[in-house]
Amino acid sequence: AKGGDVRRTARWGKRRFAYEIDHLNEGHYSVVTFEAEFELLDRLDRALHLSDAVIRHKIVRTDA
Repeated sequence: AKGGDVRRTARWGKRRFAYEIDHLNEGHYSVVTFEAEFELLDRLDRALHLSDAVIRHKIVRTDA
């Protein structure tokens, strides 16, 4: 809705963390491949950071 385009979503399921995060030992892992303008990445990063459902996130740029 904000100008990005989701290409693929992969749900890896529930896995154990390498180390404890906020007193949690496991969580659900997902990988989302998308295309978006650079300006949208800051808004996405902030939204994921503020979400209580997301413990950790990482945005990685790949060159096609």
